[in-house]
Amino acid sequence: MNVAFPALLTFLLILPGFIFRGAFTRSERTQLDNRPFTSETVKSLILAIFLHALWLKLTNLITPISIDYQVFLTLFTAARGDLLELAINRSAVHMPGFITYLMSIYICSYLFGLIAQKLVIKLKLDRHPLLSDFFRFDTPWFYLLKGFNDEGDEADFVKLAVTVQQVEATYLYYGILEDFYLTDSGNLDRIILSSVVRRQLIADEASVDEDETEQSGEALRFYEISGDRLVFKYKDITSLNIEYYKIIENCS
Repeated sequence: MNVAFPALLTFLLILPGFIFRGAFTRSERTQLDNRPFTSETVKSLILAIFLHALWLKLTNLITPISIDYQVFLTLFTAARGDLLELAINRSAVHMPGFITYLMSIYICSYLFGLIAQKLVIKLKLDRHPLLSDFFRFDTPWFYLLKGFNDEGDEADFVKLAVTVQQVEATYLYYGILEDFYLTDSGNLDRIILSSVVRRQLIADEASVDEDETEQSGEALRFYEISGDRLVFKYKDITSLNIEYYKIIENCS
């Protein structure tokens, strides 16, 4: 038997783990890691074993099945001779059921992954002080710009102050974060602000009259920009300051 067949069979059996991980994991990096043996591979392998054990248990509740381990070992070891022919003949009889089993576990692995992701987010396990290291998704920009704190709360809105170097001077833009987009490598690509005001940074060096209040001084330094949304390319931003705001209702 060609040694490629045991490799293909192994791949088909551990694929549910990769499908579950792909559906469950939120990542800001969409580029694939082509290394053959990583922590993700180990996690997927462990998940595949667990999913097969669970799915075999559930399948047995519907239709009792028995596994011929001798056939599997023969096919995995790529043995030759009468034993191989016997294993192929036995497996061919149950091929429709085997294909049905694989298709069902693939579909359910994907659904289980999506459900598990929703539960982690809903229960805030990725922001739990004790469980965050295990459940936290690989989305640093998401947590940073959404304003998630250590207690699992999310900011009601986020305001950004960004500096942009232009030809004549450096300008400070200040506004409410509406949305952000990432590149395939997981880096911040662009941000979208609303209610934006701006001023030239050189205004910091200008003195404000002592009889003016701090608020009036700020009003003099900033001026509004017309338009509903202002888009910034991250490559054009020289610095980024983030402010989180939480709306607290006054019951008095």
